[in-house]
Amino acid sequence: MGADESGRDLSRHLGARGIDVANLYALPDERTAEYAAILEPGGDLAYGIADMAIFDRLTPELVANAAPSLAAARLVFADCNLPAATLAALIDQRRGGRFELAIDAVSTPKVKKLPADLSGVDLLFLNLDEACAYIGSSFSRNINGMQQAAKALNEAGAATVILTSGTLGAVVSAGGAASTVPVVAARPVDMTGAGDAMIAGTLHHYLESGALHEAVRRGALIAALTTESAASVHPQMSIHFVEANLHRLGPIEGEAHV
Repeated sequence: MGADESGRDLSRHLGARGIDVANLYALPDERTAEYAAILEPGGDLAYGIADMAIFDRLTPELVANAAPSLAAARLVFADCNLPAATLAALIDQRRGGRFELAIDAVSTPKVKKLPADLSGVDLLFLNLDEACAYIGSSFSRNINGMQQAAKALNEAGAATVILTSGTLGAVVSAGGAASTVPVVAARPVDMTGAGDAMIAGTLHHYLESGALHEAVRRGALIAALTTESAASVHPQMSIHFVEANLHRLGPIEGEAHV
């Protein structure tokens, strides 16, 4: 983060919620990253304006300072805002380590920072457009096309792929089999934060239970709940809040071989 007021606010906010902030780095010559969402009247994103220059400073050498924390972790999450060299270093470290590595593609330009060999990526989160950008090929915008794209990413080395495409929902692909997770019906107010909420909810439940398909279903529910709030993080979000809304999930769909 930058050594600015935004960075100090962020550190205080995280620390007040019990998050260990010992490994936060304050860079005096950089601004803390910011993102502004400009919405359509219906709540959909019209424009996203981001200042992410500081992430270019998150080099492999800087990440190496957190090596003890990485070695002790059950799961490490990163996204493609990081430099390509840093993503490659994390993937290399995963290959020789004991933690699981989850990566979010972020966008169609940024997914191209990922290496050609995805071996070492345990969980890859991305949408169909990002998958097409990474693979360099087009796929039909339907469940079959999503499964084909996910399979291609598995073949590139990603152990499990969680691939989304708007109202089509998500495909979870691993080990030659794929399952689908439908979107959860919602009355959206603001779509901002839904994708991040889906990933966070999925990883939280996955760490708690080890049941990935059910974790993605919970993630889909948390994404829907997030859209129903004007805040990018639903102010009521908690384990109990999610459990109180589990009735909104549909029946579990079966697996299909791809």
